[in-house]
Amino acid sequence: MLPLYIAHFSVQSFYFCQMANYAHFFSITFVVFGLLMLTMIKGSEPWRISVLIVGVLQILLASLAFGALTDAGALLEALNQFGKVDKPTYTAAKAATGVWLFIFPAVTAAIGTNLVTSWFLAKKPD
Repeated sequence: MLPLYIAHFSVQSFYFCQMANYAHFFSITFVVFGLLMLTMIKGSEPWRISVLIVGVLQILLASLAFGALTDAGALLEALNQFGKVDKPTYTAAKAATGVWLFIFPAVTAAIGTNLVTSWFLAKKPD
């Protein structure tokens, strides 16, 4: 009887971990992708076209993250209404989604805007 209880407990906790950490997983993936883009232009001159491209991609990444996390919040609401998730799972996942929803897109869009602005204001050397 004990192995059956352990198996049931581990399946339940695995399901809880999955639901509660989806927002963290996708948001950290967005962060890693954004940082990889920024390392491509580290140390380059602001007038290079790569700075403009990475700046625009950062703004697009912020928009994509905002849309994905907004949709994740709506999905959580729907799952909660139909009783597919329990209250602690819903609360944890909703809190994680809410935090990432406002912080990451704002920071990423600001970095992208600064890169685009620096490209427009930079003078190409002769």
